[in-house]
Amino acid sequence: MERELVYDGWMKLYKEKINGKWYEILDNHDAVSALVLDKEGKILLVEQYRPAMGRNTLEIPAGVIDKPGLSKEEIMSEELMEEAGLEVSPGELEEIILFRPIVGFSKSKTYIYKVELDIVGKDKIIEDDDVIAIRWLDPTTFRNMIKDQIIQDNKTLMAFFYHDK
Repeated sequence: MERELVYDGWMKLYKEKINGKWYEILDNHDAVSALVLDKEGKILLVEQYRPAMGRNTLEIPAGVIDKPGLSKEEIMSEELMEEAGLEVSPGELEEIILFRPIVGFSKSKTYIYKVELDIVGKDKIIEDDDVIAIRWLDPTTFRNMIKDQIIQDNKTLMAFFYHDK
């Protein structure tokens, strides 16, 4: 097998020759995300600008696993504090799904957790480098935003349909 590094940045891109055929393989970080529910059954989404999409998106809170020495749950707990101002202990997070979002050219994994909070979620503007605002949606509004193609993110869709089964 021949392997050549094509791009070396936050992610790495390789070309690999396997059985006489060249493939592009992306080496990117694994990730964590969370389906967060308030006591009324509303679901937390973060609004953020995504350059590849060229627009703001609505997604469940998430982050990459890139902090040595921290567990996946500790990283997710930190992300909930940074992105939504929510204090959630790692022990409150229940892992519900592991999936591979781009199997055609990456082995990266995304872990989805679930946590139910004893609060009534309130929409608010967030002062974070990435997140613009948080929104709490009831399942009907969420479903309509999927139908209207407003919500398109794969981890967010996966979490919603897991919950809405």
